[in-house]
Amino acid sequence: MIFVPLLGVLAYLIARGGHLANEQVSEGNAPQDEAYRRYARSEAQGRQSADELSKLADLRDRGVITDEEFQKGKVQLLG
Repeated sequence: MIFVPLLGVLAYLIARGGHLANEQVSEGNAPQDEAYRRYARSEAQGRQSADELSKLADLRDRGVITDEEFQKGKVQLLG
């Protein structure tokens, strides 16, 4: 009477154990994946802002825009 339920549990784990482990791994990685996506988006946005700021500085240095226009553009990019 003790061994029959134990054999049933072992048979279930052997048959379904791999599937259960894969399910737990995929559920465990979901928060990490989302965190990485948020980080990647913020980094991409930061690089884009830096590129735009560099372009504005270049335009200011060449005399295409005034220092006041540069400051306004800088505030828009960073704010």
